[in-house]
Amino acid sequence: GNLFVVVFGNQRIVKFDAKGQFLVALGTGGEFRDIFAVAVDAKDVLYALDANTGWILKFRPDGGYIGRLDIGPLSVFNPRGLAVDKDGLVYVADTGGGRVLKLDQEGRLLTAWGSRGAGESQFNEPSALAVGADGAIYAADANNNRVQVFSADGRFQAAWPVPGGGGGINGPRLALDKAGNLYVSDPRGNRLRVLDGAGQVVVEWGSAGAGPGQFALPTGVAVGPNGAVYVADTKNHRIQKFAPGP
Repeated sequence: GNLFVVVFGNQRIVKFDAKGQFLVALGTGGEFRDIFAVAVDAKDVLYALDANTGWILKFRPDGGYIGRLDIGPLSVFNPRGLAVDKDGLVYVADTGGGRVLKLDQEGRLLTAWGSRGAGESQFNEPSALAVGADGAIYAADANNNRVQVFSADGRFQAAWPVPGGGGGINGPRLALDKAGNLYVSDPRGNRLRVLDGAGQVVVEWGSAGAGPGQFALPTGVAVGPNGAVYVADTKNHRIQKFAPGP
């Protein structure tokens, strides 16, 4: 599969193939203001969340522009997380508002849940989202140091403690593999954790540094079709690729 990387400094999205070869760059004309999260649907359409404009921009696999969903009227504040399910429904983490929004393919609000706090279905800066094959929604609840799990219609299912969270722009990111294991980046702890379907940590790796398997602010994480794991090693200015796990 191809890999999309958000480059915060110059507000671009760069596409690489599975071997790390550059394919295309989006945003070279200054179209983006604060791209923070991307997601790809079952048809390989790319969704890009621009927190500044309140737009979710859509692109074809070749980088051609399709259109946008406008979430500005939904009163979101600093949205940071984005996911798309197998049916093309869109999920947005309203990071400042402490909510998760579920939208249809045209950007219309279907449902929303959450409020600010530390109880069930409450959030303190939700920073990332992931959608399981069964429709379950995983939300990184950054400043509460946990991942919350919800049904597809937003009903609370579980809360899994995840040490070393922290919010802001450097909150944890999430990815799922085909077996249902959840990969959680720990930017401040320079680690990556893998949780099983019950929320138990089955493996973790990483330490501060610039060597192989070391990190300096690991943010984004993705799992390829063959199970390979990709980690955005932000301050080392690289993407690290790891063998399938756990």
